[in-house]
Amino acid sequence: MAGIWKGDDSLGIAKMRGENGFTLAEMLIVVAVIAVLVAVSIPMVSSALDRVRCTTDAANERSAKAIAAVQFLSGEIKGAAESEGTNGAYLYKAGDGTGTLVPWSDSIEKGSAYGKCVTHGHQDAYLWVKVLEDGTIQLAWAKKINGTAGVTWDKDLCGDAH
Repeated sequence: MAGIWKGDDSLGIAKMRGENGFTLAEMLIVVAVIAVLVAVSIPMVSSALDRVRCTTDAANERSAKAIAAVQFLSGEIKGAAESEGTNGAYLYKAGDGTGTLVPWSDSIEKGSAYGKCVTHGHQDAYLWVKVLEDGTIQLAWAKKINGTAGVTWDKDLCGDAH
């Protein structure tokens, strides 16, 4: 007889002719396989998101450095001696999508923090740019915007990781 499974049916899995659908055991196996696939994929997606956040911060670092170089070379901004504290320091504002440098004294009217990289500790931080009188450009991520005191320049940058 076609369509009838013969043999010992101790699990009650045999399908009778004319019945459609899946047995409970088959459905449980499918659910178990899907659960394993989800459990394996979550860490992969999470690490991919971390890499994307770091790459975004690295792009902001490159953009800030490029804007500072162009503005320094065109005479729009002047460099400062390294010992002059906040002179020559600018806040890089990336929120509007164009990226602009704002002198630190004007940065009190801040936008929202845009740092995302958890790996380097930039989440909810701002990117500071300092232009020295010789044209050297330094970068730093900081959680505060009211000056650069205590900021460590050129440390823990995402661009160094790539």
